[in-house]
Amino acid sequence: MKVLSDWFLKNKRALPWREKRDPYATWIAEVMLQQTGALVVIPYFERWMKALPDIESLAAAPKETVLKLWEGLGYYSRARNLLKGAAYIIENFQGKIPSDRALLQTIPGIGPYTSAAIAAFSFGLRIAAVDANVNRFISRFLTLENKALVEQEATKLLPDKDPSIVAEAMIEMGATICRKKPNCLECPVQKSCLAFLQKRQYELPLTSKRVAITYLKKTVTIVCFKDQFMLKNPEKEGIMADLWEFPSDFFHTEEIRYKLPIQKHSFTRYCVTLTPQIIFPEVIDFIDKREFSWYSLEKMKNLTFSAGHKRILKDLNDYLKQEL
Repeated sequence: MKVLSDWFLKNKRALPWREKRDPYATWIAEVMLQQTGALVVIPYFERWMKALPDIESLAAAPKETVLKLWEGLGYYSRARNLLKGAAYIIENFQGKIPSDRALLQTIPGIGPYTSAAIAAFSFGLRIAAVDANVNRFISRFLTLENKALVEQEATKLLPDKDPSIVAEAMIEMGATICRKKPNCLECPVQKSCLAFLQKRQYELPLTSKRVAITYLKKTVTIVCFKDQFMLKNPEKEGIMADLWEFPSDFFHTEEIRYKLPIQKHSFTRYCVTLTPQIIFPEVIDFIDKREFSWYSLEKMKNLTFSAGHKRILKDLNDYLKQEL
């Protein structure tokens, strides 16, 4: 695979986590990169590493700080697991991330892919880190129809010397050349690609049945009373745990309303259409503090919102600036 490694060393993208391949930076980057493009991740990674540059600072950080740094990436359980993982590493590995893949997978939030990436890129072990990019590339390169064989066959392609270069080159290939719609004309290993030779590059990899999307509609009511805004207290468990939102389908009143732009919020198997409205009631009856809280615009800046409600908050700020 010398052709592939030479291509990678010449054409690889300048990504900040490649500058310093220490295990902590690799761990943070690879978790952020799950289901998120590299260019999107760059500012999040740089902001995170500036605020929490090592295991110790992450383990000592308040959960609210960690979630705020993660805000916008989605899948917040990953951020919570990073916090749990840091505490686990401090307690069980004296603050040092282990190189052994089996030990890595004992750390909360580290599964097969992330453990392989840390072992390969930070410790130089001969392991293929198989994400969606590598699965796509190897499935085509070797015409593999069985996804379970991809890691095994990808590992066989790694050289004994500097295997991490080829391991990362496979990821780069899938991300930049061997995409869903492959750019075969630019592929450095085109002449060795079985799918290309057999004209099967658009057929592979075989796709599994997609999960059906559930579409929901919600009216979001932004209640403003004496320059304070009512928020729904975060859930303690579930997909939206620890995230703030404005009340939905809750406040029914004839008070004057102001419409904000409609937002769409997608997560897991749901696509939610949010229709926001602002109301300014003259009187507020008793509100259960166990379910709702009041915050000023300034203090809301420090809270972590779910993606759709974060955009609503921005529109609310823009609207109020125009009115003042």
